[in-house]
Amino acid sequence: MAGPGRFIWYDLMTIELENSLVFLTELLNLSVTEARIGEDGQYFMCTPKDVPEALFGAIPIIKDEGVQSHWLGYLAVDDFAGALDFVRDNGGDVHVTPDDYESVDEDDDEPLVTGHFGVVTDPQGAVFAPYAGAEEEPAEGAGVVPPGRIGWYELLTDDVDGACKWYQELFGWEVGPPIDRGEEGIAHALARGGRVFGMIRPRLAGDSFPPRWVYYFRVDDIDAAVARVRDLGGFVYEDPAPLDDGRRASLIDPTGAPVGIWQPG
Repeated sequence: MAGPGRFIWYDLMTIELENSLVFLTELLNLSVTEARIGEDGQYFMCTPKDVPEALFGAIPIIKDEGVQSHWLGYLAVDDFAGALDFVRDNGGDVHVTPDDYESVDEDDDEPLVTGHFGVVTDPQGAVFAPYAGAEEEPAEGAGVVPPGRIGWYELLTDDVDGACKWYQELFGWEVGPPIDRGEEGIAHALARGGRVFGMIRPRLAGDSFPPRWVYYFRVDDIDAAVARVRDLGGFVYEDPAPLDDGRRASLIDPTGAPVGIWQPG
């Protein structure tokens, strides 16, 4: 079983499926396969062109007032019921539980969902999905993720201190000391098993998006990737900025979904 607090899957919920997929596949050199069509609609899987490895899913959603494209990250938990109880009892909200879907479709030889998950928001409204039943965690020490994979994570929130405490209690993450990141404000690094994987930082005044998790795909050349973002119809929301390990930039895809790119080193 995957240890608690590890991101194990990602879905892009998009109001314009083709525009999202063209943007991501061209930017990250990925392929797309249609994984499922059922009563709940279409599901597409994105993979590297050179390796048969599923990286994330894409799901079309209905464009309606107040609905925008967004990402949903799935976080492994050992105690699923306990995780939902924690969310409810500590200022968050539970929006989807296993009672709202069927995790196994008898008509599918290999169902896409082999465990069970919920969709929740933290006290500030950032969404994620607790997931129980994830595969065994890969061995540590494998190094930085290859290009095209998500390898850096940031939570942008209106209550940094509260979020640090909340997620630390839920997942047991290690929270670093305050870091002054200039115009970005005071942030805290996040680590799991001694390995830093992201940060919690304040949502800046004038931010067009609500509190959220942002997922950063590894690229080999962030400056070249930023130039391609504009050519592909995306928007650079935050220019490349330094991290302890490399640089990262936050983007908006052509459909309005926040996402990021990250160059280690």
